[in-house]
Amino acid sequence: MNQKIFTLDLSIKAVSAYLLCCSLADSARPISVENLLDIWNDTERALLESLKDLEDWKIVQIAVPGGPENRVYRLTDPQLWAKPAP
Repeated sequence: MNQKIFTLDLSIKAVSAYLLCCSLADSARPISVENLLDIWNDTERALLESLKDLEDWKIVQIAVPGGPENRVYRLTDPQLWAKPAP
């Protein structure tokens, strides 16, 4: 986990999704929507919106494409994180 996540203009849900992604990565589990839903405490829609925010900021990238429920993500280097263009 990189502390920089707390200095960005992200929603609490997006930060929570990032922390869960880090938890999965630390435990060597795939960062998949399925695995995230097992530990996410909100709706699937809220998770997918949060992941989209993380993608827009280049905090996560899709590692294995597929439908929303089949995607697998990877965390990116914090040096690559950037606020999306308006």
